[in-house]
Parts: sequence; structure tokens; C-alpha cells
Amino acid sequence: MTAWDGLWRDRLQRYGTPQRKHRIALALLQGAAPAFPLVDVGAGPGTFLKLVEEAFPAAAACGIDPSGYAAQQRFCASAIIEGAAESWRPPAKVATVACIDVIEHVSSPEPFLAHIASYADRIILICPNFNFYQQRIDVLLGRIPFQNKPQRGGHVYWCQYASLRKLFASCRLSVEAELHEYPKHDWRLARAIGGLRPALFASAFGFRLRTGS
Repeated sequence: MTAWDGLWRDRLQRYGTPQRKHRIALALLQGAAPAFPLVDVGAGPGTFLKLVEEAFPAAAACGIDPSGYAAQQRFCASAIIEGAAESWRPPAKVATVACIDVIEHVSSPEPFLAHIASYADRIILICPNFNFYQQRIDVLLGRIPFQNKPQRGGHVYWCQYASLRKLFASCRLSVEAELHEYPKHDWRLARAIGGLRPALFASAFGFRLRTGS
């Protein structure tokens, strides 16, 4: 059993329920045309894929994940392939790749994104904000920030708004749309205030990126 398999055995029940990040990714997907075929990179047990199937019943979609256990226990009807996203390539070009809570686990994000961009027209990327104000408060108080705790599953790339924009430019990715996650996200005022400075107030970032290919 791999470390990824152990992670999914421990967390499978909790990850079966769509979270706000999945709904943000779906909203970004709904603005893409054409949106399919779609590949969910780091699909886990298919939480996002199930959401996609409910919104687009006839859509062509699949996932890839390093954990065979996650694929075997999938919640979705779409196929989930066991494999490494860093090297896997679909048999034909796809319209969209979803990359939800993945890039923070990648030590070299530039070649990772460049590889995906070589076979996809768009990338929907969701990742935590390591400069989120609560993280800064935790540091000032001598606490380990939530995103830096070992149980987060090996976060090795610190996602920040400015560094992400530079990363996109280096990979020839243009930002088509942004939809970030904020505390009290359902409060319109909280979203409006947070939207003035997402680099500080967003707890997670959401981007729809157009590739240069």
C-alpha cells in the first residue's frame, strides 16, 4: 500500500462530500466553452467528477490519481486512472484539466503546469493561499499555520497570489477568470471586501487559465 492509499483510507468518507472549492471549480468550468473532454488531475475518489456528472450528464470526463485505492473506491461514474500526473498524457488533446488542491503538493510546479498545458486548452486551478491573513496571525502568535501542518499531506509549494501570476506567465498561461474563496464566502459583503485584496483575504485561490497551445 502506498502513502497515497493510506491517506485515502483515512479520509475517504470526509472527501466524499463536495466542498466549496469543488463548487468554485464547477462555476469556473461553467464559464468555459468548450469545456469537455475534461481530465481531473489528482481526482482522488472522484468528488469533483461526481459534481461535474450531475451538472453535465453527457459530459466526457475522467480522472487520474496516484492512489489505486482512491480509484477503486470512487464516488463517480467516470473512470479514474492510477498514475502520476507529472508524466501521464491523454491519448488526445482535452479541453479542460481540473487541478484542485494539487499544485501545493508539487515541488516543481513550472514543469508540472507546462506538461498539462501541452495537452489541454484550459486549466482550472484551485489552491490554498499561504499568505491568508489567518496564517500570518498564527505565525505572530507562535502557532503552526494550518496549511503548514504535517497532516495536510505534504504541502511543499507555498501558493501566493503574486508568485502564482508569475508562474502562469512563465508557462504561457493567461488568466481568463478568477473566483477565490473567502471566509464567510456566502456573505456578499465578505466577498466584496475580500475581493479588494485577494492576496491577503482569500483563503484559497481559483483561476481558469487559457493555455498558449
